[in-house]
Amino acid sequence: MPTKTIQRENEKKDIIFDREQFINTRELAELLHKPIATIHQWTFKGLIPFYKIGRDSLYKKTDIVKWIESKFHKVTEEAGAARKGA
Repeated sequence: MPTKTIQRENEKKDIIFDREQFINTRELAELLHKPIATIHQWTFKGLIPFYKIGRDSLYKKTDIVKWIESKFHKVTEEAGAARKGA
């Protein structure tokens, strides 16, 4: 059975199940430096991994890190030079 821990400190909740930390939409927006509306759009379109609990969307930090890493595009020297017009 999953372990559930909720800690309240200045209205901040840490939700942990089986040592996995979940964050809410506002916290994810702050983490990614994006507007909350953008996070809502990405969630609605299924572009970002999330869990739905009632009306709330939760995001597992490890899933978000994997999602960000999957978006990584390495810039090679040739591509960099082509962009600069050199």
